[in-house]
Amino acid sequence: MKRYQASRLIANAARVSQTMHPPDMRIGSLADDPGLQKQMETLTDRAWPPFLYHAPLPGKYWNTIHATFPEFQRLFFDGDRLIACANMVPLRYDGAFEDLPPGGLEWGQTAAVEGAGSGLVPNVAMGFQIVIAPQYRGGGISPLAVVEMKRVAAAAGLTHVILPVRPVWKERHPEIPMQDYIGWHRADGLPVDPWLRVHIRLGARMVGPCPASTIVPGRLADWREWTGLTFPVTGRYPIPGGLDLLNVDLEADHGVYTEPNVWMVHEARS
Repeated sequence: MKRYQASRLIANAARVSQTMHPPDMRIGSLADDPGLQKQMETLTDRAWPPFLYHAPLPGKYWNTIHATFPEFQRLFFDGDRLIACANMVPLRYDGAFEDLPPGGLEWGQTAAVEGAGSGLVPNVAMGFQIVIAPQYRGGGISPLAVVEMKRVAAAAGLTHVILPVRPVWKERHPEIPMQDYIGWHRADGLPVDPWLRVHIRLGARMVGPCPASTIVPGRLADWREWTGLTFPVTGRYPIPGGLDLLNVDLEADHGVYTEPNVWMVHEARS
């Protein structure tokens, strides 16, 4: 497998995290070895709240994205052990970044797959997932992964990396609108949310919320299974891991969760 030492990227990310990375950190991609997709799926299998794995559109495009854009699926190794991944898609976007669509992740994946099918030349990359093995979290790999996304995008001739970011502390406040949450700042002027801070420190511009980044519909029996909760009346409910409230219609036996994310824009840099 073709991999390279990550020392230069670690240096670029050092001002964000001073913690130690594995000494034998290496980075590769699915283009080097497509057989690693199964390992990547195992790594990501429990990374998100259970209900997100039942969102129709991301599930529809999962295999297509990896087969069509394998070089954009970045893999991080400690020796020969896969410990993290950073996933992207290239796509065409000619609008202003302030006008990025509210569909977030689902819009970007659809645009990438359909654009590749129709021969559109991409000009930006959208990062849609960074997952780190539990025992390696807190070791500074997340900023390294963002820097790697920017490097890969630049090497492909793309101008920017856009990301529908999932703020890690938003699930503590599902009743607060995302627009209000991203306005919470510390005394130093940086966002309260630590994942948003990582992106800002790496030079990102926060554009604003993408209010319908992922949509998960389901029967109430499904939602009971995914959340472990009961829903005695029609209404809006906080759910474990949810960034917003679940809308429940008891009479229709239906629940729908609409996940808000935050558009962040990085310049692609090698």
